[in-house]
Amino acid sequence: MSPFVQKCLYCDCHLLFFDCHLLFFDLRKNGFFGRPWPGHLLAIGHDGFGDFLFVDLSISDETIYITDHEGEFCLTDISEMELASSMEEYVDSCKEEQQDVVNNV
Repeated sequence: MSPFVQKCLYCDCHLLFFDCHLLFFDLRKNGFFGRPWPGHLLAIGHDGFGDFLFVDLSISDETIYITDHEGEFCLTDISEMELASSMEEYVDSCKEEQQDVVNNV
């Protein structure tokens, strides 16, 4: 694994910090499970199971979305892919999820 991709401290995802080449080159070249990756979507990480976390650069909000490699990758209703309304909300949900795991061990 590249030193620029770091495992998230709060969940099983891998967040992209510096090296956009790792995610973007592959997505731009190969697409997402046979479908083209739109240029206005910025992949910011992945969940380790084939789904990518991304933001939409064509709109001015902080929403984080997640792909579903087992479903249709259709951007006509992007709201169905919303994971969190902001990075802060996403990290908070990861912390809560991790705390649940710790409490149930």
